[in-house]
Amino acid sequence: MADLLLGKPVLEDIKAQLLSANLQKKVVTIGFEGDAQWLQYTNALKKNSPAFGVEVDNVLLDEREDIVNTIEKYNKDDSVGGIMVQQPLPKKVANAVESIAFEKDLDCLSSKAVNALYRNQPNAVCSATPQAVLELLNYYNVSVAGKNVVIVGRGYAVGRPLALLLINNNATVTVCHTKTRDLSSVCKTADILISCCGVPNMINQNHVKAGMIVIDVGLSFVDGKTCGDVDKQAIENIVQAYSPVPGGVGPVTRGCIFKNLQKLITK
Repeated sequence: MADLLLGKPVLEDIKAQLLSANLQKKVVTIGFEGDAQWLQYTNALKKNSPAFGVEVDNVLLDEREDIVNTIEKYNKDDSVGGIMVQQPLPKKVANAVESIAFEKDLDCLSSKAVNALYRNQPNAVCSATPQAVLELLNYYNVSVAGKNVVIVGRGYAVGRPLALLLINNNATVTVCHTKTRDLSSVCKTADILISCCGVPNMINQNHVKAGMIVIDVGLSFVDGKTCGDVDKQAIENIVQAYSPVPGGVGPVTRGCIFKNLQKLITK
């Protein structure tokens, strides 16, 4: 039976680090009233923020309000250490992320922040979910240096920034997608397999091998239940270890948002 890479102890470790850091700046989230998923996410962030010693203000706009002006207002507010903007934004205002000040871009959304990550600059931050993958692996003493890592998924939110982050940490990275031929064979070349494609239970016994570590970043709802990209029952007697959904990467992501705040205000 494979070992479980659970997120809760990682999150508790991050909490302890941040409480001792005594962060003095707050986080502002900016989005639109009609996005229920964003509202759920930011409300949960605000509810859990006291445990990290951080204050979160959620700013909701109606469609008539100017999001760029709102972002620029908080760029100038010295009490604000980090700004998060709803993703995805409505198409007509998608470029608003370019207005986030580099030194306050909490989720690596602007071109300048992405470029800093691409160039592996010391002041770069990575978006929270890719960072959570690395935090989870580090906590369980899994080094990515020199390892073959296969990522299934090339989205802008997780797959692409995760590939950059892993390369910056000396992994050898293969990124798979819908046009990848013989996906199962490519997956089996991995020491570490990470799936972030959002297809429920797609990764099964045909994609894994003995000794492999599997990280599930997928999040789907099937018959009212949360599930990931990985069919846990199919792989748990083959691989060395895996992160479950729920309970794996998800909890760590929340902690990484506040860990990014610490990096922004101390760099």
